[in-house]
Amino acid sequence: MFGRLILALLLVAPAAAFAPMASRAMPRKAVVSMSHFSNVKTELREKSALVSSLQTLGHKVVVEDNVEVRGYQGMTTTADVVLRQENGHDIGFAHDGVSYQMVTDLAFWEQSVSVEHFVEKLTVQYALTSIQETADNQGYEVQEQVNQQDGTISMVLTPGRRK
Repeated sequence: MFGRLILALLLVAPAAAFAPMASRAMPRKAVVSMSHFSNVKTELREKSALVSSLQTLGHKVVVEDNVEVRGYQGMTTTADVVLRQENGHDIGFAHDGVSYQMVTDLAFWEQSVSVEHFVEKLTVQYALTSIQETADNQGYEVQEQVNQQDGTISMVLTPGRRK
């Protein structure tokens, strides 16, 4: 019997070592987190269309070479296009040689929509802006634009003034 009791204690003791203990647990507010910049890949390639799209969506945009993007505890990186957030942590768009990557500290995201929804809205607006710019450059005008409930957008282009 004594042997069975010791065996039972040996089997229970290791499992108990992993059980949370109230006296040793740190409150959530005391947890130290380390934040960092994240790169979100996009297919946005043209700077002018990117800037125009962000402005159309209502953002104030800083456009310069090597604009400072502010992050956690004074960390910075650089980008070509930057949105300043009120919390002091910015959203940047840096060109990687092919397209613009969104660079930001996701722990301090302060937009009214999620990151995924933000990128989706920006991508749709970028496509519309690109079509409008291309049409304009080739002498066409957007005659009609219809936004469907399913998210589909139809445009009717007609010959307009020639450049």
